[in-house]
Amino acid sequence: MRSVSDINDQFQLIAIGHSKIKSYRTNSFEEMDVNKLDVTDYPILYAQVTGAMIDVGVTTYDYEVVVADLVVERQLPSLPDVYTETILIMQDVIAMLEATEASGAPIALDSKYGIDMPVLCQPFTARFDNLLSGWSATLTIRVPNALDLCNVPT
Repeated sequence: MRSVSDINDQFQLIAIGHSKIKSYRTNSFEEMDVNKLDVTDYPILYAQVTGAMIDVGVTTYDYEVVVADLVVERQLPSLPDVYTETILIMQDVIAMLEATEASGAPIALDSKYGIDMPVLCQPFTARFDNLLSGWSATLTIRVPNALDLCNVPT
């Protein structure tokens, strides 16, 4: 796991392997619009790179990550249940990213890999027109970077 594509692939693998997540999206929040997705696509995992910092030996990528589900207006009392389910899914996503690289190999022994902890999660409701509710977090994901001139294409 070294590039944005690798990290996006890892989020995709997490979504596929998680029994509660029904779909994964990236690139644009507009893709989470209920008018463009089927009800069976929720709960949804969304992850979008928002920045990167290159340092000696490590590159850190900032990702906005959202776990959300639909709330039907007439079922608004179920909102605490949606918050409960989606925060548990967010915890799973964080644990899975912290524990493995794209190949599935454990990376906990290499401090250059992983997620900066703690992760602040913020609940939202009606953040979008389609009454999505859930949790949003910014994850800082660290990956090794050799910064080696021998690897520069000539």
